Amino acid sequence: IFKNNKIRIENSSNGIYAEKIIEYMGGLEKCRIFKIRGVRSILNELSIAQGLTEETNKDTITFKKNLRFGITHSDLKNKISDKIPDRFGGPNWDYKNYKDLIIYRGQQNTLNPEMVIDYLIDKKILRTGMKLLCDNCTKEDWYNISEFSETFICKYCFKKQNVGTLKKNEWRYKLDGLFMIPDTGQGSLAVILSLWRFSHLSRYNNYKYTTSINLYDINDNYKKNEIDFSCMILIPPHFDYELIIGEATNFSEFTKDDFVKLSKLACKFSKKPYLCFCTLKDHFSNYEKKGN
Repeated sequence: IFKNNKIRIENSSNGIYAEKIIEYMGGLEKCRIFKIRGVRSILNELSIAQGLTEETNKDTITFKKNLRFGITHSDLKNKISDKIPDRFGGPNWDYKNYKDLIIYRGQQNTLNPEMVIDYLIDKKILRTGMKLLCDNCTKEDWYNISEFSETFICKYCFKKQNVGTLKKNEWRYKLDGLFMIPDTGQGSLAVILSLWRFSHLSRYNNYKYTTSINLYDINDNYKKNEIDFSCMILIPPHFDYELIIGEATNFSEFTKDDFVKLSKLACKFSKKPYLCFCTLKDHFSNYEKKGN
């Protein structure tokens, strides 16, 4: 469709992140776990915290510094099950909306936060480990469960030493792979959830999509634009189609430039696409609703 309308496309780096997350999860349907607000909150906070170092600005929030060493099971459960709304909406755990959500094959019980945590660990989105203190150089760091047994080797001075007595409440969890990228894979979750929701409008595999792409207008000296996602729904029996192009954001506000950019892009298609603006906030601001 893009080619027929004289537009060349290529995957953007953000689009590659999103596509790789979808691929890792096993497809869009397997990404439904990200519908849970508490999961998104954990992924966002841990991805930011894991990028912190001791040289990080001293004004950085203390709890984020602590999360650099992972999060305990109890804190993980409290965060996911939090029922207090914040300024973007909420709460993190909405029993009414999540109780019938299926995340496991053959799942029979009503979904609860404990099942969600087990899923994140089983899927290796979260890695299990422990915060250990070196008795030689006094540096402490997080160690994956595969990095120690009765002994461990300090990551700083390389001294081999005994782990000591382990307690269940000392286990701590950190993100792995693409989920370690700050802002949850460069804002990938907003795109993934948008595509997941639109996929329910289609049947019989008549749904095609792209994550974030760069577009080059052949008729305008290859002027570059970028959109966060596009999706196409094929309509039988003659396989006409409807095209959706969109922008997706976590919590930031859409601007006038966002609306203008997408509107101008839509005019380049012989069959006008639907324009979509998606957010992980519970509501659009009055400014966004006016389309200023």
